[in-house]
Amino acid sequence: MVTKYLGKGTARDGAVNFKAFRTAEMYLIRAEANARSGNGAAALSGAALLDAIANERRRELFVEGHRWFDLKRTTRTIARQGCRPPATACNLAANNFRWTWPIPNNEILANSNVTQNNGY
Repeated sequence: MVTKYLGKGTARDGAVNFKAFRTAEMYLIRAEANARSGNGAAALSGAALLDAIANERRRELFVEGHRWFDLKRTTRTIARQGCRPPATACNLAANNFRWTWPIPNNEILANSNVTQNNGY
């Protein structure tokens, strides 16, 4: 069970202040930008360096809401492990329309300039 945001001290009220941007995230963003622009570290380079950065982001930013954005930004395919019936969608390709959610019908009816996202 993740207890990262249950409460302060012994409280379990969910009232926890958290930092929207952390120093660790900034270091990881800079490392990824350097790796993608060809300024990789001497010990690792290319795909190995990007994989190491991605793995560190998963550990450091666990349950902070970054994973979905990381997957979308890097156009990765989501492959669920241990996927069994009744689940039918075990993989989500980077170009799948399901990466965007449908716009609620009330929003479309309220503004004639809004059109539904493709696939919905």
